[in-house]
Amino acid sequence: MNSETNPSVSVDVAEGRCALSGVLDFNTARTALDTLRPVIEQQPSVDIDLGSISTANSAGLALLVECKALAALNQHQVQFSNIPEGLLQLASVCEVKGLI
Repeated sequence: MNSETNPSVSVDVAEGRCALSGVLDFNTARTALDTLRPVIEQQPSVDIDLGSISTANSAGLALLVECKALAALNQHQVQFSNIPEGLLQLASVCEVKGLI
């Protein structure tokens, strides 16, 4: 298992599965994307578990949308599990819930 850490976010990567934990915000979303990008580009199907995200804002939502777009570009699939309720509410308000 590979792990990338920022003071506020951790991304653990295993075959076809990634688990994010900590804070997903403007300071950490880029770190998460930099770790997730090669996984999404190389794996035909990736599950991203957000169950250990303690706090997320619109940058976290943008990360989810970017992951979906990156997967589509590569004709791959990304599924999110355990999306925090606050992030789902933000996606609904921003009218992008159907994208994630």
